[in-house]
Amino acid sequence: MNRINLAGRSAIVTGAARGIGRAIAERLAASGARVAIWDVDAGAATATAAAIEGAASYLADVTDPRSIAAALAATVAQIGPPAILVNKPGYRGRISRSTNTRPRNGGGSSRSTSSASSTAAGPRCR
Repeated sequence: MNRINLAGRSAIVTGAARGIGRAIAERLAASGARVAIWDVDAGAATATAAAIEGAASYLADVTDPRSIAAALAATVAQIGPPAILVNKPGYRGRISRSTNTRPRNGGGSSRSTSSASSTAAGPRCR
């Protein structure tokens, strides 16, 4: 496996309780990072953190700025300020097919995850 040295660094991975987010968290931990498992499913996040050495779990809803602020404060207190942010939340709900796959204004929308990025990447990041 291609490894990079992340010893001494802290990482936040949103949506890390399962799937791609969990795989990313595992890879970061294998490279030496302390990993914060952020997820809306507290039970799954706790189980994932228990299975990954150097990981800790935090309840975090990336669509709620107050939830993000609380998770960030707890993360900083427990594993230190984040040097790495992987914003990979999942989607729960029904997805409908649409023939219009491009927004009318021509731009993309990251509204659902922009709070996590702007809050976690704020002045506490190093």
